[in-house]
Amino acid sequence: MEFELMKEQLKGEYRKIFEAAWIYGVMKNVSNEMLIDRLTEIYDILLTAQTEGRDVRRIAGTNTERFCKDLYGDYTLTDRIKFIPRIMYTYAWCIFVIELMTFTADNSGRSNILPCLFGIGIGVIFELICRLVIAKVMFKSRKISPAAWNNMALLIFVAIFIGMLFSQHYISVQLNVPALPLIIGSGVYIAVFFTARSIYRYKNFGTIRNVHKQMLKDNYYKELSSTQLEEAVLKGWGKRYERESSKGKITAEGFVEILKKDERINDIVDRGLDIFYAVVYIFMIIERMTDPEQGTFDLLFYALIMGVFLFLIWRFFSGAFRKDSGVRKKLIQECLQAGVTMPEYINSRLQ
Repeated sequence: MEFELMKEQLKGEYRKIFEAAWIYGVMKNVSNEMLIDRLTEIYDILLTAQTEGRDVRRIAGTNTERFCKDLYGDYTLTDRIKFIPRIMYTYAWCIFVIELMTFTADNSGRSNILPCLFGIGIGVIFELICRLVIAKVMFKSRKISPAAWNNMALLIFVAIFIGMLFSQHYISVQLNVPALPLIIGSGVYIAVFFTARSIYRYKNFGTIRNVHKQMLKDNYYKELSSTQLEEAVLKGWGKRYERESSKGKITAEGFVEILKKDERINDIVDRGLDIFYAVVYIFMIIERMTDPEQGTFDLLFYALIMGVFLFLIWRFFSGAFRKDSGVRKKLIQECLQAGVTMPEYINSRLQ
């Protein structure tokens, strides 16, 4: 069962303990295998306790952070060191992409390695700040989620990439080395890491794909997940209506129109983000075209690499944005077809 669905089966303090254990494991880079093992174990214990009406404090005590630390207590230093190759895998991709673009744009066969060092340095600093400061604060305030932490990991990668580009264009000091060994070395590391990871997953789980992502492919859970998302949206709208109606800002009859207006604004924002990515891409290509030594093939290759990179970023953010938007529009349409006010529709769905 997928973690989000496990969480939905728990209530109150039982759910909070499960969420804390999930978030703590993600923050501490616990492997997917151990995360699945520990969360499945604690889910069974919490669900049983909830069913029997036992006090959650008998399981987790009064210190949630201490409980989470003990839960993953056998995650040894060796296990933590195993995470280093995964970090290096991310950095290897940065080096590979940057150096490949540099190699095609510069016929000298040499590359200024300073952007790579600068970008990786920014990435390391950014990651340390996230893990040692931001994560700790967010965990204590319960303002972090696994999804938010994954987004933070993506931002670390983007920070590395932007740091490399900034250094390459705006720092005059250079540290030139042969580019081809960097390309080959990072490419070989990527291939070896991917192969080793695939073999490990296949031997242990019968698939080379991410085990956690594989769970989401099950049609039953996929459909149930959409239902849970709809319920989350409806609960959010319900709280918003209670809060604003108590202040006299909205009425039951006018609430659905406010939600429709919000979606029109969201559509404008979505289109604006599309335009933003397109403008950034065009600007980067125009900037490259102004280089008098830029050849046609080099320019086309650069345009391809940057196009793929920006597309992946756009797809990552817009995919989640549009899925949520689609759910909200579906619910609004169902409310209008039912001929009831939105508060009435919310109550009928959540009962």
